[in-house]
Amino acid sequence: MKKLTLKEQAYLKMKQLIMQGEIKPGTSLTERELTDLLGMSRTPIRSALEKLEADGFIVNTPNKGPIVTNISIQKLVDIYDLRIALESHVALHYNHLTITDQLKESLEKNLKIQHEALLKYDENEFSKIDTDFHLLILNYYGNEEITKVFTQIQNQLMLLAIEEFKKNSGNLQYFYEDHVKIYEYLLQNKGSDAAKLLTDHLEFGKKTLVMK
Repeated sequence: MKKLTLKEQAYLKMKQLIMQGEIKPGTSLTERELTDLLGMSRTPIRSALEKLEADGFIVNTPNKGPIVTNISIQKLVDIYDLRIALESHVALHYNHLTITDQLKESLEKNLKIQHEALLKYDENEFSKIDTDFHLLILNYYGNEEITKVFTQIQNQLMLLAIEEFKKNSGNLQYFYEDHVKIYEYLLQNKGSDAAKLLTDHLEFGKKTLVMK
């Protein structure tokens, strides 16, 4: 296995702290504090901060420097509307796309892990594998720009989604059941049905976060 560089280690450690809620949205990050926290020099930390910003986990402000992304209600709505447009567009193409055995196996494996996370009430794992499910569907369509946009905006949503799952763990079952139905529609080349369910699925996700 390839050994991680210091930059990669710093990125993964900071990302984990943000995703687990140990560094809260809106928190200002300084290189000095991060060097003490991670036990690393400033060079890999500076590089990691640049990647975290590119991935949507932090924003760089003129006066305060790097701050963990804190999404406004309006931006949250905008992001979900963008996801609905992108994902429903892709789903419609599954009316004609033939699902390979490899994609079928990947989606089934993903759903199995989702179910295991659901039974354990593991919100962090469920949120991650939830994102991977949507990403598998988008990746197979083959539009790199759509995948790139999705990844960046979803990184921001995950910060809020994990907290929401912890408060309302009953929603995990709802999301899992939707994913199973979406998978079945795609398998049957019912892209239009999948697109409609994806829209309803994401509208519900938007509603739970807006009203939290």
